[in-house]
Amino acid sequence: MNWIEWTGYAASLMVMISILMTSLIKLRWYNLIGAAFFVAYGIFIEAYPVAIVNFFITLINIYYLIKMSKTEEYFDINTIPAEDNYVKKFIAFHKDDIAKYFPNYKVSEKSDECFLLLKNMQVAGIFLGKRKNSDTLDIQLDYTLPEYRDFKLGYFLFQKNKKIFTDKSYKILSTDKESKKHNNYLQKMGFTLVKDKYIKTL
Repeated sequence: MNWIEWTGYAASLMVMISILMTSLIKLRWYNLIGAAFFVAYGIFIEAYPVAIVNFFITLINIYYLIKMSKTEEYFDINTIPAEDNYVKKFIAFHKDDIAKYFPNYKVSEKSDECFLLLKNMQVAGIFLGKRKNSDTLDIQLDYTLPEYRDFKLGYFLFQKNKKIFTDKSYKILSTDKESKKHNNYLQKMGFTLVKDKYIKTL
């Protein structure tokens, strides 16, 4: 295969990856790259209808990415009892996806802290924790819905709202090693692996 064929395959791959994305921003970015490759590919093989259509697709993706970057997002944290019926139903509804990322989580465990994480007034995730001692909170569940997994909720909770923990005398957050993807998320949120636990000092 020559480099022109590789360009076509790369374009197809990017478009295929884009439709697998749950995040709208990631979908737009991958689709933009795929469409741009198709523009080049169409020009190389003189398939100008392909190039023209994908040129406009590229412009559309750029337009929406700029629009999304300028849209102000609203985040909030709603503290509710862990025994609340909505919490139970939320966890039950998403139990299969939760199990993929939190294989160690047990529904039967009691929680001392429960936060609903909101984005634009929509429930985007849930946080459950159990007090280990006077200054340490064990995180039992820190689950975000697939369409909101862009780290923004995590930064909002752990970076911008540390006060929600420190006001309750928590100085340390700890959590078990879970799935590979979640462990990567924890590292981005400032957690450090200590033996078999991820620790964050507030």
